[in-house]
Parts: sequence; structure tokens; C-alpha cells
Amino acid sequence: MYVCGNEDAALTYTMPDYQGGKIGLRTFYCQMGYDNFKVYSSVLETDTDKLDELIVRAENIAGGYTEHSKSALDYALSAARAAKSGGNQYEIDDACLKLEKAINALTRSHDFSLLGELIARAEKLDKNKYTANSYASLMSVLNHAKALSDTASEQEISVACERLNGCIEDLTELLEDKA
Repeated sequence: MYVCGNEDAALTYTMPDYQGGKIGLRTFYCQMGYDNFKVYSSVLETDTDKLDELIVRAENIAGGYTEHSKSALDYALSAARAAKSGGNQYEIDDACLKLEKAINALTRSHDFSLLGELIARAEKLDKNKYTANSYASLMSVLNHAKALSDTASEQEISVACERLNGCIEDLTELLEDKA
């Protein structure tokens, strides 16, 4: 406590933030008199500027991302809004980090339409019209193409399309006996 002359007494101390190890400064101003004792406290204001910017940035993100990465962004955005509306500075800083991480982790979804068309085309082919080796090769490539998930890179999709299209075109038809 600090008292000097006729000034109001001011008690200033630091309190560790139990969640983040950060130091928070708390100051109490006191008026002392014979019959009354008043305490005024001031708490550090929370800074939400960075969080506000990230929330606006996240809200303006259009579609075209994988479902998994978009749902992670939506979750982080929801948590950021909650921290902004009633969190302390530690929660706000944590929400900033998580929201920024979710924005940076967004993965673009790729156009699977050509691959889907090739898969449908390959599945319609009659195995009895082609040699066993060429049809087995097609089935191997077809199974690989079907196994690609929405996290596949654009290059993986492109390679699968090329391989599947190549196998369809390289199918060897069986010769019919005219006897």
C-alpha cells in the first residue's frame, strides 16, 4: 500500500493468470477516513482487435474446402465468438491462435467430377468382352481411384484420372470365333 500526504491510498499488486502464466496487474484505489473505507478496482481491459480481424476473415471465407477442414474452422469460429463475448485475455489469445490455425489449415477440395465420370464409365464395361489381363489391370486402377478421399491432392486426382483413362483405352477386346 502506498500513502503519501493527502493522496488516496493505492494498493497495486500483480496476480498470476493461472491459465497462461501471464501476469495481470490489478490496482485498487482506496479512500480512507475515520468511518468509511471504499475500494475501487480497475481491471485490465481485454484486447479483441486481432480476434475481431480473424473473425471477419473467417466469416468471409467462401466454399471450396474439404468438409473436415471447414468444420474445424466453424468450430474455431464458434469458440472465438464465445471468447470474445465473455472471455478473459487468455481465452481471447487462445481463440486467436486456434482460429488462425484453422484458417491456415483449410484444405481446398478438388474437382472429382472427371474422376467420377471415368469411374462410372469403367464400372459399366462388360468384363466378358475383354481379355482377363487387360480387365484385371483396369480393376486394379479402378479400385485405387475409388479409394481416393476428399483429402487427396490435385496431383493424385490427376494421376488417377490419367491412369484410369489409359486403362480404359488400353483394354484388349476378345476375338470372336466365327465357327
